[in-house]
Amino acid sequence: MITRTQVDHLLHFPSGESLVTSCYLNLDRSKYPPQMLKIRAKDLLQSAQQELPARSGSHAQRESLRGDFERIEEYVVQEIGANHHRGLAVFSSSGQKFWQTYALPRMGRNILIADPDPYIRPLAAILAEYHRYGVVLVDRVMGEVFEVYMGEIVARSDVIADVPLRVKEGDRGARDERNIERRRAQAVHQHFQRLADETFALFKRDKFDYLILGGHRDLLREFKQDLHPYLKKRWVGDFQAEPCKMSPSEVLSHTLEIEDQVEWEHEKQLAEEFETPGFVCYHCHYTSLSEDMCPQCRKRLEPCRDIVDEAIELALTKNCQIEHVRGPTALRDAGRMGALLRFHS
Repeated sequence: MITRTQVDHLLHFPSGESLVTSCYLNLDRSKYPPQMLKIRAKDLLQSAQQELPARSGSHAQRESLRGDFERIEEYVVQEIGANHHRGLAVFSSSGQKFWQTYALPRMGRNILIADPDPYIRPLAAILAEYHRYGVVLVDRVMGEVFEVYMGEIVARSDVIADVPLRVKEGDRGARDERNIERRRAQAVHQHFQRLADETFALFKRDKFDYLILGGHRDLLREFKQDLHPYLKKRWVGDFQAEPCKMSPSEVLSHTLEIEDQVEWEHEKQLAEEFETPGFVCYHCHYTSLSEDMCPQCRKRLEPCRDIVDEAIELALTKNCQIEHVRGPTALRDAGRMGALLRFHS
């Protein structure tokens, strides 16, 4: 699983004398058979190998790149045979003993770049489309904490409590029974606090976006009271579970069901935020925020519920590339839409 720590290390990797090789590969077997994928990857790397003698830079830089290309080729051939990832990103600097790999759900085209800094733009664009989930299974005597990201699940922590067993009615005196039940309730509460602390520790380390809980409904209501306020804000759903009997694959299945609903709501909210009323000329597709005359055909503009859709449709007819920008960027405060214009003489 791709971790926040791994990505942070890549983002803050210091530039050195040796360059960093960034390699992105499309490994989609629905488009190419495995043997063709290997050939395409080898061709890309061997072409880069042949260009090394003419490349500027020191002998140490060229040798570092040579080591990068050889190691990446060996790794990719093994990956194609052993796994079924649709995309792969590899970052290597032999001279600085740096190596990272990322299995990706897709990749558009093969890319190979050697530069002082890792080329992370394609990776960042893909990672930005997915949210990280913390998942906690809650029981009176045990708890499990998982992390789910990009369809993968990893167990992060187990918490087991020393809870006194229940006594059968009549086995002891009423006073002893009350004392045992009081100690039992106190032990369960302490167990919930420890489990909540473990969950918050995971959040501080990996900063998951949402929290999902599994267990019996009455226990989950009790457990939520011990959650840190930050975690309460990230809670998005529960599922019924018997923690001691549930496998990680079953936990993942329940989590993905809730994730689908959360992501749908998220996309719906984004769509509502990007919906902008305005005016449009349906003859030549000119759009405007103000009611006026079309500067191209001089017809009066008509009201339009969402000029963003109209602008996207026009851009597609002109063979423009559409990019979705997520997060609090400067574009949000500048009308939520922009364009890069290139003129050719």
